[in-house]
Amino acid sequence: MAIGEHFDNIAGSSVAVDVSSTDADLTYESCSIFVGGAGDIKVRMASGDITFTCPAGALLPIRCDKIYNSGTT
Repeated sequence: MAIGEHFDNIAGSSVAVDVSSTDADLTYESCSIFVGGAGDIKVRMASGDITFTCPAGALLPIRCDKIYNSGTT
């Protein structure tokens, strides 16, 4: 059995995302999002667009493929 073979919903890597000037289309669908600063984060999920209000240091266990500039503070 290869390492990570049965762990397809656990993060195996990470990437920093900056939406200060434009939307971020993610290369891969996320399995979670760490929110470093308090505020709103607007994302595109399979069910549609949604905005979460988060405290600093929040970990959102969500699958999304886009983080929007507009609606993210």
